Amino acid sequence: ILDIFIPGNAYDTDIHRHMLPLCPKQLPVRLAVIMAFTDCKDINRQLKKMTYDNENSRMTADIVKNRDLPLTDEYDMRVLINKMGRQGALLEIHFRSAVGIKEMIDKDNAKEIIRLNGIYNKITENGDCCTIKQLSINGSDLMAAGVPKGRQIGEMLEKALDAVMREPEMNTKEKLFELLELKEDNI
Repeated sequence: ILDIFIPGNAYDTDIHRHMLPLCPKQLPVRLAVIMAFTDCKDINRQLKKMTYDNENSRMTADIVKNRDLPLTDEYDMRVLINKMGRQGALLEIHFRSAVGIKEMIDKDNAKEIIRLNGIYNKITENGDCCTIKQLSINGSDLMAAGVPKGRQIGEMLEKALDAVMREPEMNTKEKLFELLELKEDNI
């Protein structure tokens, strides 16, 4: 059946036979399992051909594209949340769980999924900053501190975001202005 609906897809039918019945019910996760070995550009084209909506097509491609992104610590998880959004990061964890189902006999894999869920839950419960919008400073604050309007604002916000994703306690105006070497009297 997969050959008819997704011609040219490089997939392992044995893997799919074991993974799909145990896969979470979210459509992008199931589609990502089916298309795990497909080029991300082809995923969008193939799903569009099958009349899937843009959101599910985009999320499926994002899941497959980010499948090899390391998730070794909280910083990595915050980067994933930044790239995919909170819901997308959760779907990525579900995808990794589904792909690992065949190896779930290996307790290390099961522990890894539990670990990833724990990291995700901790970040979510703490309300950790994962986007520029969540920073305690914004472009207006930087311009008020004398930073000229333009690309430099974005670069400084990206630098601040990276620092906050590494150390969430940095997300205060004072600490970020110090990091960016801006004068506190302009705050």
